[in-house]
Amino acid sequence: MLFPAEDWLWLLQRRRELAVQPVQTAPPSARKAPGLSIPFAAWEPADRRRWQRGLTPQATGTHLERATRRRHELTDGGPLSVALPTERRRPTHQWSTATIRSARYAYGAFLKFVRERDGADCAVTPQAVAAWVETMLGRMTPLSLGNRVRDLHAAMRILDPDGDWRWLRSDADILLRDARPIREKTTRMASIPDIRRAAIRRMRRAEQAPALITSALMFQDGFIMLLLSYRPVRRRNLAATRLGPTSSSTPPLHSAGCATRTPRWATATTSPCPFGSCPGRASLSPCSGLSSSART
Repeated sequence: MLFPAEDWLWLLQRRRELAVQPVQTAPPSARKAPGLSIPFAAWEPADRRRWQRGLTPQATGTHLERATRRRHELTDGGPLSVALPTERRRPTHQWSTATIRSARYAYGAFLKFVRERDGADCAVTPQAVAAWVETMLGRMTPLSLGNRVRDLHAAMRILDPDGDWRWLRSDADILLRDARPIREKTTRMASIPDIRRAAIRRMRRAEQAPALITSALMFQDGFIMLLLSYRPVRRRNLAATRLGPTSSSTPPLHSAGCATRTPRWATATTSPCPFGSCPGRASLSPCSGLSSSART
């Protein structure tokens, strides 16, 4: 277009040559150093079988059999009668993927420590865990260290569900209780009025900007900031909120303007929407419905 008289076939040919060239892979020497945890594929076959067996749902019998077994455990000194009151008794196969992944990583880190030390005995004992914790004190924060020991406790519940691992959970609780944040974050935290003013400014800039995707994302960010400053919720619950027509079985979060399907976290309260009337679909003017306290 700029130089139509020139011959640009060489450039097209060069583009085709680059398109068919194989992707260059990094040499083995340039790969990353091994991590701090042994991957699951490198575990001993017996440990892998125990892990998979621990995550497999077990047959629990009929309702009458489960009730009889539970009554026996509670009255005759079974495992439930000696369990800690705060210990989660949820079956391991119902744990979340993140919990299982953290437990697998913690046990792999313990195996790596044992193999580098002597490699003779990989048993999880109080002495071995104490030595493992000592090696991690220099490179991990106290809070991360307590979480790592707690994840090891979860791993042992999978590998050896019949063992008494209360001492390991007690060690993790002591580390988490004594943990103190290393970095001071209170000075970096903004006040709620500042967050609300920044959110309103962001939405107003989005209204004045051209109608582009970036402007819509800017308005969305400001609206989420303003919403969370009035009603803090978990990110998962916020992500589950959907805008659109409401179903007959779910009451709307607020009836003016836009309709939303109320998530579970909003059904327990009847407080009015802090934004007043919500903006319509044709215009982005949410600031007109804000209260006088939010404007300041």
